[in-house]
Amino acid sequence: MIIATYILLKSGEYNYRASIFPQIISGVAILGCILLIMGPILPDRLQSLVLEDTRLVAQAEQEQINKYEQDSDQQSIINEDINSINSVYTGIQIIAYLIMSYLIGFVIATPVFIAVYVVVNGINRFYGLVLAILGFGLVYGFTVMLNAPLNRGLIYTLGV
Repeated sequence: MIIATYILLKSGEYNYRASIFPQIISGVAILGCILLIMGPILPDRLQSLVLEDTRLVAQAEQEQINKYEQDSDQQSIINEDINSINSVYTGIQIIAYLIMSYLIGFVIATPVFIAVYVVVNGINRFYGLVLAILGFGLVYGFTVMLNAPLNRGLIYTLGV
């Protein structure tokens, strides 16, 4: 909360356009901190939204630990190999998305990336279309709200 307050105060030293993003992010962080601090005295409905019950998470983690302990050594080696392959694949996807966003801009790259992801992973095409539209809307909303040039990539600036 101290860091968010510092960022909020320091953002006033910059011009309006440069100060929008830090003010929004620090405001959200301060609000979240206040909700967490005041969590125990909030009404029950708000308390259930603010204070997550970690017992369910801990129980699920313990079940996974028990399951892995019961597996044979060979099965756990296979699981580790699959997890490492999935991690590498996810890393490659993230890097490809960032490169594509740098070249053509986030506004165009986001729905294209979502469409490719849907096709490659065999997700229902209707859900993919909805996600692509939602992704476009979110990135475009950030572009308008933060007054940031997320719609322009390197290709646009070079005049290609």
